[in-house]
Amino acid sequence: MVFRGCIRTLTFALGMAKYLQRIGGLLKDFGEHAQVMTEQLIVRSIQCAKQCGCLVEYITSPTLSKEDHVRAIAVACDKAGWSW
Repeated sequence: MVFRGCIRTLTFALGMAKYLQRIGGLLKDFGEHAQVMTEQLIVRSIQCAKQCGCLVEYITSPTLSKEDHVRAIAVACDKAGWSW
């Protein structure tokens, strides 16, 4: 999985204010809240991938094409007789 983009609602002041009101949060605490939510997303995504038997690999290189890397893995898996 590759996640990209943003939650558009949070890119506008009114949207951010409504979100914070809904969760009962304060603007000064949003950074910490976002970090906690990000960590939960990562942990749950990895759990789901492992339950499905998917390879989990964190790629730190900004220059590596993630799409090309995944295609290479798929080719290797096909040669090994794995099915998707």
